[in-house]
Amino acid sequence: MNFPLLRLIPLVLFIAGCASGVVYNGRGDTGLREVETIRATAKVEIREEDERLLKGRAVVVAAWPGLFRIEVLGLFNQTVFILASDGEKISLLSVRDQVLYTWPVGESPYPFLGRDLAAYLVGRVPESSLDIQGKGISIDKTEEGFIKSITRHVGGTPLLEVAMDKYRRVSSLNIPYSITLTGERGSMGISYSDVELNVGVDSKDFTLVAPPGYKEIHGVEYRVIPGPS
Repeated sequence: MNFPLLRLIPLVLFIAGCASGVVYNGRGDTGLREVETIRATAKVEIREEDERLLKGRAVVVAAWPGLFRIEVLGLFNQTVFILASDGEKISLLSVRDQVLYTWPVGESPYPFLGRDLAAYLVGRVPESSLDIQGKGISIDKTEEGFIKSITRHVGGTPLLEVAMDKYRRVSSLNIPYSITLTGERGSMGISYSDVELNVGVDSKDFTLVAPPGYKEIHGVEYRVIPGPS
């Protein structure tokens, strides 16, 4: 898949010392019962409490259980920023600010940017939730058996609610075209279009290294997603 930023600057996209490789070969509609990967265009809106930080078109790639990349594009198809996770850390590359932020997946400043986002992007229950339903996790399904919402809570207080809606059938699999994640500090909404399921993806697409001249910040403060310019 071509990403606009790759035509502009020579990003190195994998951890130093690790070899890149295909993490899913794309078996298509050959009996798979679950969505393993997604590649799609989308509209993304991110809010911090009542303030809209960002709204725009994006290219989304995700692989179960923990890999994702959301590349948000500007008016002229240029990259605005990239959110990505290789399963161990989350990275945010801001082209406008020329900064690469990285933080461990368990230390996200936004509840909707955590280790389970990849699972939500492919319309599945996170791997970390499979054995603990009823212990801080509640899952609601439609009459057809589709996931309607997943809620994480502590002591009855919701920490994150994920709503899935507008299911469509793609390659004999059902996928929600609308996903909304709402947490204590903000929310993220994703509306898919042009969806491909269970296609090949490469691990090098999910880890970002700062281009020359970019500042690197490890660990983040409360707010890292750039607001409206």
